[in-house]
Amino acid sequence: MVGNKRNSGAITPIIRGIANENRIPVLIDDSLQSIPSWQGYAGSSTRTYLDPDLISRVEIEKGPSLKADATGATGGVVRMNTVGYKDIIPENKNWGLRLRFGTMSNTTDKPPLYTRGGYRTKWIDECRTNRSGKCPKQTYNPDAKYASKNPFQNLGKSYNYSLAFSKKWENADIVLAYAKKKQGNYFVGRHGAVPVIEDIEYKNEDDFEVHRDPTRKDRFGRPLVTEEDVRIGRLRFKEQNGYTYFRGGEEVLNTSQDNKSYLAKFNTYNDTHALNLTYRGYRSKFGELMPSITSFRGDGALQGEGTEVKTDSYSAKYIFDPTNPFIKLTLSGYYTKSDTSSFTPFIEDLVDFSSRHAHFTISEQKGLNLSNTSVAQIFDRPLTINYGISYSRERIHPPKDMAARVRAKGYPDNAVAPFYIRNAKRKEKSAFISLNYPITNWLKIDLGLRHIRTAIHDFQPRVEDKFVRKNMPDPKNSVCEPVRNNPFQKRCRIYSWPQPPSVKATSPIAMFTFEPHENAQIYIKYAEAVRSASLFQASRGFSTQIVDYQTYKLKPERQKNWEIGTNLLFDDIGGGDNLLGFKFAYFNNFTKDYLTRTSTQGRLQTVNIRSALFRGYETSAYFDMRSFYTQIGMTHYLKTKFCRRDDQVGRIRDTTQCFEGGISGSNLANTLPPKTTITTTVGFRFWDDKLELGARHNYYSKRIVSIFSPNNSTGETNSAEWKPYAIVDLFANYKISKDLTISATLDNLTNRYYLDANNMGLNPAPGRTLRLNLDYKFGSIFD
Repeated sequence: MVGNKRNSGAITPIIRGIANENRIPVLIDDSLQSIPSWQGYAGSSTRTYLDPDLISRVEIEKGPSLKADATGATGGVVRMNTVGYKDIIPENKNWGLRLRFGTMSNTTDKPPLYTRGGYRTKWIDECRTNRSGKCPKQTYNPDAKYASKNPFQNLGKSYNYSLAFSKKWENADIVLAYAKKKQGNYFVGRHGAVPVIEDIEYKNEDDFEVHRDPTRKDRFGRPLVTEEDVRIGRLRFKEQNGYTYFRGGEEVLNTSQDNKSYLAKFNTYNDTHALNLTYRGYRSKFGELMPSITSFRGDGALQGEGTEVKTDSYSAKYIFDPTNPFIKLTLSGYYTKSDTSSFTPFIEDLVDFSSRHAHFTISEQKGLNLSNTSVAQIFDRPLTINYGISYSRERIHPPKDMAARVRAKGYPDNAVAPFYIRNAKRKEKSAFISLNYPITNWLKIDLGLRHIRTAIHDFQPRVEDKFVRKNMPDPKNSVCEPVRNNPFQKRCRIYSWPQPPSVKATSPIAMFTFEPHENAQIYIKYAEAVRSASLFQASRGFSTQIVDYQTYKLKPERQKNWEIGTNLLFDDIGGGDNLLGFKFAYFNNFTKDYLTRTSTQGRLQTVNIRSALFRGYETSAYFDMRSFYTQIGMTHYLKTKFCRRDDQVGRIRDTTQCFEGGISGSNLANTLPPKTTITTTVGFRFWDDKLELGARHNYYSKRIVSIFSPNNSTGETNSAEWKPYAIVDLFANYKISKDLTISATLDNLTNRYYLDANNMGLNPAPGRTLRLNLDYKFGSIFD
């Protein structure tokens, strides 16, 4: 699954309930791109940015891995490759161009800044006094754009295109590509779990703040406020639907995207050596608001400035493969830099946005991987040994021009609070070894061991207020800034720089694979994985680490994963030209010392809870007889459980130790998947496979545990409570020639109104949307 897909335009994978904080490394052309994104009270998400037009291949490995690039991967690894010469150059040519163009309906240009959207749940219905002339009469039903019933509405306003060039020589090739995507705000569907008003309540309030003037101060130095006597209206809805206030068919604010992508690749190779060099650039401006803004704290939605992202990534890989069974050497390195600027207007009262917040993060990731593969014959069977080392360094810090960026948006100087800033670095070293050996013709064993060492340094000081004796320095701290003095005591703001401890840990993996038949495979896998706290979790900043010394006692997560599964594949059944496949996997993922945020002594703090458990199974089947094919897959969770330590119970408003749906203050509930997910695809091929017609049906059940259930102590995460929903899509592809293809997709055929599972932003999904695409390749022989 992909989480938070309506609030960023990024990729945030979720595998078997596990997500974020580099639990699932995402690698593009062997370079890591896992960018931390602060989500306010909802915690954080880890994002990867890549234009779909530049993707050639995606590999998803679930659970801990034996491979060199899987350090800290407790949920799995996602590996992507960008387009290469084979994707661009037509057959029997040595250079080529590929042009892609697409457009979509059901979008509109974004409205002016600070436009309201959705129902207003609280408003000034009547100004009983208006001495200042600044008391407005408001409505719960703000003006908004609505979609028409025409499926072609605004077709062409949103578009995407890409141009890719490649040249192939005997021992080298190059790729140059550019992609552009521009999309407006989309409209939601009309049928389904739309919010329905049950009642309107009215209440008189005296001396209600109707205006705040930051340019004028009262005698305490606070902004001067204007108060009037008003009548306040409040909406009550028929049922709790996750606090989604957008109306059926309405424009969803802050869902636009404007992206540009760049790609350059050079590869050279011969029988022994290979060198790959890659550059990727990504520039994006997209709509985004903190989840709390579109929830109960923000009283509906507000069109904001959104987020700007600049990402540059460089990677290199060298392979030395002589005719020696003991040497196949791979050396790779990468450097990724991401610069994120987020701007959030926030409504603190019923009249104006009296505060606006900005958040900036520069993330730098660099790493080296060195591995070798050796093959030795043992009892006439090949023993394959893969071993190596890796090093990574991550740094997050604010930009030097932060103040200038704030002023350029017209935001106040205090828009960036000190606790919004993160400034830290993380280093990790790893060594691994894995063995693969076929014991018999039908039994194969895989064994592996990984050792990691992690160190984190936080450049943000720990701040604490203390009372000490007059003129007596605090012996444990070097800096004491006086706050208040009296003849006997002085109150000091104490600054110190204690650092998280270094981590050393080792984890094993073992897997047995049985092949009783050439078409059948059964496996059992036991895997442990160790993940140190991510840089975002271990560094001080709003809603994760502030002043508590428990910050520096974070232990690494230790996952113990059991998996049992089978793979079956049959072809030419009954003598026909067909293929039938079946997969099944049962998994039990238990994590000791799971790292998450919770509310500790009134503060949101990253801690180690006692454990986290995800247990379930996955199954899928596939049948293809050329003219017809179908595929069905299902994931079902049998149990989830999250337990706090004994010393955490009773400090978080309650005395319950274990919950099935998350713990107070954590963002676990934001990544907890549906209890059951079923995906079905049916397709037909005509005219020698030139024409393909098909349909997809995706079903998502309710949450494993409702956020309103007493078995879910979610606290301040503003999680979405979605209802079960099913979505039907239609698609068609037609190959006019071997190098020209046109395609059409009708998403959300029945125009359902629904919240995506695991969407942190609380924005409903798009309604019925038509997409048209063209793919054309041409080239020739050129020496």
